[in-house]
Amino acid sequence: MMVVMATCYRAKRPWGITIEKKGRHCEFQWAFPLAQDKAKREGFDRNSFSGEVQFAGEYPGCPYCGSVGFFQCGKCNAVTCLPEDAGSKVTCPACGTTLTLETGRDFDFKGGGY
Repeated sequence: MMVVMATCYRAKRPWGITIEKKGRHCEFQWAFPLAQDKAKREGFDRNSFSGEVQFAGEYPGCPYCGSVGFFQCGKCNAVTCLPEDAGSKVTCPACGTTLTLETGRDFDFKGGGY
């Protein structure tokens, strides 16, 4: 099990996602508010995983806006929740890059990626 840092698309606040590795994919298990400095102290930045994503039935989504969807920035690799009404073009709250969303790809998660 590992924790990945994420950012709320709307609130621009950090949060954590508990991820469990399951062979070639990983499963998002839980989500919770988490400060960036605490993630660093806990050593979350030393974790990494690449692969497909699935969601556990109890996964609650972003603790700030409730969104279950997410995207990963192609420039800085930050993970961000994705509200249903976001459209096909989004702006990464971590680095400001505007992206066109892609579907059906593998992800490269780093525990401290924020």
